[in-house]
Amino acid sequence: RLKVPPVREGFMERIRRGNHFMLLRHATRAALYLAEKSTEDDVKREAYVSEAEEFHKQAKAELMENFLTHQIEGEILLVKREYRAAIQAFEKAEDMSPSPNPELKRHLAGLYEKIGADGKAEQTYVEFLNLHRSRGFAPPAQVLLALGRIENRLNKPNQALLLAKEAQQVYPNRDQVIMQSRYLEMEAYRQLEKFDRVEEINKLLDTDDLSSLKREVQIALMKEDLETAEQKLRQILEIKPYSSLPLRQMVAILLKSNRKEEALQFVNAAIKEKSDKPGLKRLRFALTERSAEEQQKAALALIEETEEDRKSTR
Repeated sequence: RLKVPPVREGFMERIRRGNHFMLLRHATRAALYLAEKSTEDDVKREAYVSEAEEFHKQAKAELMENFLTHQIEGEILLVKREYRAAIQAFEKAEDMSPSPNPELKRHLAGLYEKIGADGKAEQTYVEFLNLHRSRGFAPPAQVLLALGRIENRLNKPNQALLLAKEAQQVYPNRDQVIMQSRYLEMEAYRQLEKFDRVEEINKLLDTDDLSSLKREVQIALMKEDLETAEQKLRQILEIKPYSSLPLRQMVAILLKSNRKEEALQFVNAAIKEKSDKPGLKRLRFALTERSAEEQQKAALALIEETEEDRKSTR
């Protein structure tokens, strides 16, 4: 992903020499990735989506209809936020897929959740997890947490508790995963009327000085109260400027109100405090994309910086 802009230019140059389905497919996904990242510029976002649609049109002309053509169509519709149409495309892709496809399952589960079809979302997330585990992979944290939230909404607190526990066991060093799994447990125990356990978990969350502030941010974001969320995030970042999730939440809020330079200031402050975190440099790179040539230079510089960081920590 760091190299999407320069790699995209390479795809486009090879496509100009002659159409090839797989190249067109990669170019389509590169354009979609850049569209997703253009949150602060609707014109740029629409341009990338149009580019993706044109590449996909060329790809379909080269190949007989198959599951990949429908999958990429679904990905385009997903970026365009046409969720019901995206579901139809992914379902068609799943019907045509020669074998169970975890990527399609995850797309569909997330989309069912977006349209409020919790029953379908639950079933599809379970199918995704079973498929993922059968291939020897650890279950993704966000899938465990998403399924846990659905189980709570469907009044299945015991299932939610199992998922929260699994998330804690698989990702014991991921603070944000632990915190979100605690919230799942609190809601499940409320449903089970085990209020002593709710109080115990509350105390666990309060052991972190920033936990109460982080909870207030989550509540404000759920209420779409961006002003309050921003105020609380500023307090957190004053104490811990490199705190990953609050930093990204702050950047997202500032980008929504077209305050890109201010967002960049927060990222630079975090890098100054914690220069050994490559994720911060990736975030800065995402905020400073310009022309294709400048993107390529920035990508190469970032790769070199990250490589130096890696060598220095051996």
